[in-house]
Amino acid sequence: MKYFSFVILFFITMNVYAIDFELKAGDDDLDGTKYYTLVVKNDIGRKNIDVALEGNANTAKIREHLVLTCKWGAVEGVKVGMTSLTNDGGMVVDSYYFFDEQLNNILSKSYAVMNEKKSYTPLSLNHSVCIRNGKSIKKDTRTGKDYIQDYEVIADGPFALKGVPNVIVKYVTDNGLNFIKESKTGGVIVDVYKNKGNMSPVNSSVFFMNIASRRNIVNLISWGRATNSNEMICYKIYAYVYDTEGKLSQNASVANDMNLSGCEGGGKKFSYTNALAIKSYINKTYGVNN
Repeated sequence: MKYFSFVILFFITMNVYAIDFELKAGDDDLDGTKYYTLVVKNDIGRKNIDVALEGNANTAKIREHLVLTCKWGAVEGVKVGMTSLTNDGGMVVDSYYFFDEQLNNILSKSYAVMNEKKSYTPLSLNHSVCIRNGKSIKKDTRTGKDYIQDYEVIADGPFALKGVPNVIVKYVTDNGLNFIKESKTGGVIVDVYKNKGNMSPVNSSVFFMNIASRRNIVNLISWGRATNSNEMICYKIYAYVYDTEGKLSQNASVANDMNLSGCEGGGKKFSYTNALAIKSYINKTYGVNN
């Protein structure tokens, strides 16, 4: 009986992964972009998927093999990761590929996280896969190569929402900058910071504090980059009240405070360009109970 139980356990262990994944070097496309080939196969069939190297990355690897159980069936996938160096620091790119038992591509999505060295796992990944809330791989008609439609660039973050479990916030580039809250059930855009002329918004600082006895997350958004004393860089401070469940709403008092926005350069000076100065002003103006 013990031997029989061992055989069953061995069989289950050896069959945890019904789909086999392999990543191997591929060829270049018409534009010279280097590719790997993700080989996906099981007893039903086999698929070869093109995986482009992003930026100046020179290698890619399978970081993780994932197995999910959804109400409608089993799903398997891999996280393919690579690292690229940019002028602003390192960029980690993690791409997820998920397939059902018939090797249908349920979801594929890439996340590029700036100034990070760690691999990124989105909180809502399981939920998105199981409700099929995602895009699949597409074929580029010009190059003939596969590409991922859904590509998210995280310019800053993710940051855990202080005091609220399983909720993070992040700043995502998308024709400007989106401030997004994410939980296990998906992401919600909290606010959108728009481009100003040819200047893109940047999150220069983010911190937590109590304002009038309520929890707030505060950020400092800037536009422009002052490379000399004549160039202007503009700032605006935003605050968002949130509760124990992670529901966020803009703190209108802070957002409408004229003293918390301004430009610097060309002889002008703005006083609130760091967390310490911002906290001090808010303390004096609105009252803080930390």
